Amino acid sequence: MKKSVQEKRKFNRIPFAYQDNIVGIFTHPGRQDKINARILNFSIQGLYFTMRKEEGKNLLQDDKLALLELKGPKQTSYIVDIEMTVARILDNPDLEHFGYGCKFTSFPESSMDQIKRFLESWFLESRED
Repeated sequence: MKKSVQEKRKFNRIPFAYQDNIVGIFTHPGRQDKINARILNFSIQGLYFTMRKEEGKNLLQDDKLALLELKGPKQTSYIVDIEMTVARILDNPDLEHFGYGCKFTSFPESSMDQIKRFLESWFLESRED
């Protein structure tokens, strides 16, 4: 019997709705500018983000990225500096966005503290509405 994706996961994911407006600020070695993308889920091993196809067409599987900053719905900002690799790309022709599943390759302890603070802040802000 095949295991479901949920059974294969070692760590839970924290899902975000597109309307939560969780934005990651990334750098990519092939680009001078920073990349802004919506983060739709996050775990201790990686994250999933989306970008409009015209903005994301230069990102490829196995590309190296760095997540510099996380921004919450009220523009609360946290510096995280986490290195990652693009593990998979979702390209559905019916959607306007590419989806990128990324695996963390470097996750400093200081980044973990910032992520915890970010998630606590997001949880509290999401309950105010």
